[in-house]
Amino acid sequence: MLQRVRAAIPPVSILVLTAVFLFAGWFTLFGPINVLAWRGGTFPRTEADRPYYQQALKDVARYQYEEQPSPEVYFGLACGATDADIRSVIPKVGEHPNSDADPTADEDAVAAAAATRPGSAPAATNQTSKLNPNLDAFGDTVDCSGSWTAPFLSFLLASAGVPVFDTPEDSAAATENPWLVTDVEQLIDAYKAHDAFVTDKDFSPQVGDIIFYRYPAGLGVHANMVVAVQGDWVTIGGDELGKVGLASMTLRNRGGIVGYGATGYFEQAPLDATK
Repeated sequence: MLQRVRAAIPPVSILVLTAVFLFAGWFTLFGPINVLAWRGGTFPRTEADRPYYQQALKDVARYQYEEQPSPEVYFGLACGATDADIRSVIPKVGEHPNSDADPTADEDAVAAAAATRPGSAPAATNQTSKLNPNLDAFGDTVDCSGSWTAPFLSFLLASAGVPVFDTPEDSAAATENPWLVTDVEQLIDAYKAHDAFVTDKDFSPQVGDIIFYRYPAGLGVHANMVVAVQGDWVTIGGDELGKVGLASMTLRNRGGIVGYGATGYFEQAPLDATK
């Protein structure tokens, strides 16, 4: 009798393999999208038929991925980088061999990017002495040892003329880094304030849009910027294992996504940051 019962029970190895396959199938369908991403590869080419801010975002993002500069530059002047250091990691649009960008196609957009670009000194010299280099857009002291996910993305956006924040001159946040957002949750709030935060599960993000998602087990919120849509989303993100990372994410799995930042909704319309 006991032998018949034992014969009817599958071996432990089969039970374990079955559990593994079931978990793998569930994780593929519902697991966090960034965890399942294919990482690395060649940065996608910049197309000339895109709006200027998308061309600029791709060219600036490509430089960060290929050159991997010190993360200090993404915190503005707060963590030891100088204006010259910051300007040195913002390439001229259209100069890379894999870029077909045309910086002459939209003069207004080019001027907007020049005005908001990190590392650009304030126009009035008497204003400079009143500004604090250690503050972010909200007037908070920057934690240079913190995550640089949000600083990286806010750096890219400001470099392309679409900062999520542009601290007004009369703000209590007298900072030399008016574009700097240091927290991913604040970045989400910024898109919400622009009416540009999308939670529709069928939304199709485009170049320059941000994907916000939560890691499992309470490990926090991360964000990536879309730099190409070619079957999968190709995205770039900061502070991914300590580097600027490129990742291809399948459109079939949207596990962990909490929303999208539709950057095109506020092109050349930066939000005033108020504390």
